[in-house]
Amino acid sequence: MSNQETRYPKGYFKKNPKELPPILKGCDFHAVTKTRLNGNNNRTTLFEFLPKQFKALLEGIDQTVERMVSDATKKLRKKQRTLKSELKQANGALVSLEEQLDETIAERDDALAQVKQLTKKPSKAVDDPQKVKNLERELQRIKGLFEQKSDENKSLNSQLKNIQAGDQKVKTDLSKALKANAELTKFLTDLKSALVESGVKLEEVAPETSGMSTAGTVLSGSTIKITWPKPYRG
Repeated sequence: MSNQETRYPKGYFKKNPKELPPILKGCDFHAVTKTRLNGNNNRTTLFEFLPKQFKALLEGIDQTVERMVSDATKKLRKKQRTLKSELKQANGALVSLEEQLDETIAERDDALAQVKQLTKKPSKAVDDPQKVKNLERELQRIKGLFEQKSDENKSLNSQLKNIQAGDQKVKTDLSKALKANAELTKFLTDLKSALVESGVKLEEVAPETSGMSTAGTVLSGSTIKITWPKPYRG
């Protein structure tokens, strides 16, 4: 199968913008070459960048990632503040409800004690049956209030646990975002260092040429040819 290369300089895509690979949109590049590498039946797309263009590409990636991580970090911290506020309110409501529950329990116990005391003295109970009925009604009311407060307490406890779980998840996501940012920053720094050690001076601006770059001049010539790990179908 033919191994012939077809090279398209940057100016070609100004006249044929629809043929520009989507991955290069918004990027400054030197040329695009489509070829068939040995042992590969599909055509591979090679992107060429001048040193200044490659440096701008790396810096653009770095800035984009930093902005995305910064935005994500701000959102996570804002959500964390909201959850902390909700947690504080829920804790306050829980304390208040527990106090009301204690008061209701005390009222119930007092009413039970009075009913028990009256039922132990039949003569007085018969003399004042209305008082017993009133106490029994009050006891039922207090029992109902106790059950209501108990249900509210269970519900609030459940909400509190959900808020605490959400707060913990936000903390975990924030930690992962910061770790990913640190790893990417290290990767870009190592990549730039490797290019410099290979003889590529990113600070220099090399003149544009229309000639082809060979494998032996990838890192030592005036252009840099980057091959994507996965072939770009032509």
